[in-house]
Amino acid sequence: MNNKAKVEAENIAMSYGTNVVLRDINFVIEPGEFFALLGPSGSGKSTLLRLIAGFINADSGRLLINGIDVSAVPPWARNVGMVFQNYALWPHMTVSQNVSFGLEERKLPRPKILEKVRAALALVNLSEYADRRPSQLSGGQQQRVALARTIAIEPQVLLLDEPLSNLDAKLRVQMRNELRSLQRKLGITTIFVTHDQEEAMTTADRIAVMHHGVIQQIGTPVDLFDNPANRFVAEFVGSINLLPGRVERAPGGSLLFECTLGRFDLGDVVHDSGEAIMAIRPHTLSLSKTPGDSARVWVQGTILEREFVGEFVRYTVKVHEQSIIADQAHHVGRAPHESGTVIHVGMDPAQARVLPSSDSEIHQ
Repeated sequence: MNNKAKVEAENIAMSYGTNVVLRDINFVIEPGEFFALLGPSGSGKSTLLRLIAGFINADSGRLLINGIDVSAVPPWARNVGMVFQNYALWPHMTVSQNVSFGLEERKLPRPKILEKVRAALALVNLSEYADRRPSQLSGGQQQRVALARTIAIEPQVLLLDEPLSNLDAKLRVQMRNELRSLQRKLGITTIFVTHDQEEAMTTADRIAVMHHGVIQQIGTPVDLFDNPANRFVAEFVGSINLLPGRVERAPGGSLLFECTLGRFDLGDVVHDSGEAIMAIRPHTLSLSKTPGDSARVWVQGTILEREFVGEFVRYTVKVHEQSIIADQAHHVGRAPHESGTVIHVGMDPAQARVLPSSDSEIHQ
């Protein structure tokens, strides 16, 4: 299959009455890219996916596939395939009949249909299940049938609407790995909707984080994690400490950030003076009975509680009036710190990011 397509949104907006669902949506998805729409319920991600599929129309703006405006093109003429959250399989049909359905609608010759069905089932490792019905399959197998049915029509763009949400945790991890492997093998442009940041981070080349119908930030998983554009992205993508403070300009012109943990030289960071927030990932903090290396800023606190998560222990530490979360790797034989212990928290300023104090939305 060589149906890689470029997908572009230009100033797309959509409302239901007075309820604004999408506003000023702009993005470019490159051919063959695995692109995720990530956000909480009600953020507009599924609406945007349905708009790309052609099931609904925008109030304004344009959607382009390979440079052609398809905003007014009906779904069946877009050459876009969609896998629904509930798989939408015909219960009275066999696996092979489900997979062949779209091909028969396109009135392909019977030998060609059989060839494409066999190839699609082989891709998803379901060749031996061709004569079974959906009720005789596991959730993961049903998802593969839905994928095979979509792949068989050789769409330019593959749309996935939370396809892993109905699976248990272990199978979800397995299936997301298989999904990513299949997408790489096919090279098809794929747009994946999820509210699960771990799913998005482990599968997508790039992610668009959505909130209240607005794309807050687009970037690679590492970009979003290390350099969130605003408070919402910082909190939604991974665990984070957000420390309120102020940015001040020191004599000589350098910028300093002052908060509960102390004063930090912001180096090359460009930021307006005034109120701001420092964002620090819990895993970048160190805990020690005594202050450690001088490259870190150390401040004394008291451990309020701890949670054993398996790979790490999560501590809540009270520093002055601020509660800070610190994650420390768990090692066999290493005793955890007890609640009530006086502890020193060490922070590497290079791992911190300064964000605007207001949770303003960012239009891409």
